[in-house]
Amino acid sequence: MKNTTLLMKITLLFLLFFLCEKNFAQTPTSIVVTPSPTVLNIQNLLFGPDVTVKNLTINCPTAAYGTFTGTGSGIGLNSGLLLTTGCAIKAQGPNNAPDEGCDNSAGGDNCLENYLSNNGTSCVIGGACTQAGCNGTSTSGSVCTCTSCSGNNGGKSFDACSIDFDIIPTCDSLKINYVWASEEYPEYVNSNVSDGFAFFLSGPGINGTACNNSINIATVPGVGTAVSIDNVNKNKNSQYYIDNKNTVAGGTQYDAFTKVLQAKAKVTPCQTYHMK
Repeated sequence: MKNTTLLMKITLLFLLFFLCEKNFAQTPTSIVVTPSPTVLNIQNLLFGPDVTVKNLTINCPTAAYGTFTGTGSGIGLNSGLLLTTGCAIKAQGPNNAPDEGCDNSAGGDNCLENYLSNNGTSCVIGGACTQAGCNGTSTSGSVCTCTSCSGNNGGKSFDACSIDFDIIPTCDSLKINYVWASEEYPEYVNSNVSDGFAFFLSGPGINGTACNNSINIATVPGVGTAVSIDNVNKNKNSQYYIDNKNTVAGGTQYDAFTKVLQAKAKVTPCQTYHMK
């Protein structure tokens, strides 16, 4: 029986930072996972010469993260970092086991909980009625304010996995190519479970409404909401959705995943930013 959580057992992120686009073979081979890389392994894999990274910390159970190679897997990324809420090794394909996963009995993430409680929008109670996610309003004179925001009513998260780091770019923009996947597709779409994640960015010139005045730069393209099972599925934003149910085409155990998406943000060169 599954737990009702914001972060289910083996939701994963395939991350590839600051690399050029490449074309990959489509042969359906499995991704290959190497669990529990060191901080130095992660820095060497993800970051190029145009950025300086400091103070990288891993906030995951030991089995929950890893590196992967994915050439020919159908994932769309050649290599990257794998962050899960279960066991990273179980991300390897094919998709031959229903409800695969493991329970790390770990805590959640307050920043993500607060963000997803607004349905992955920047909705602020007391803000404008026209903001995304506002579902209750009050008008006084000619001023309309938001009195409630849509979301999961403060749901609790479990088995969170993240990395934190300071980043000093020499360029004026940051870009992250990623794939997001879930074993909760499709049966938990629009239920009490809300698989989701975020890339929180804070620093000079950023005054967001997420944790520590950060913004989430990983959102559904053209929509602005969080990437989650409710916001990307066969019926909603389906152009970004790949169904891997009962197939080996994706080279992974997960029932569905996104196409390669890109998180990006404008930054000031040579200034220090923080990412989570």
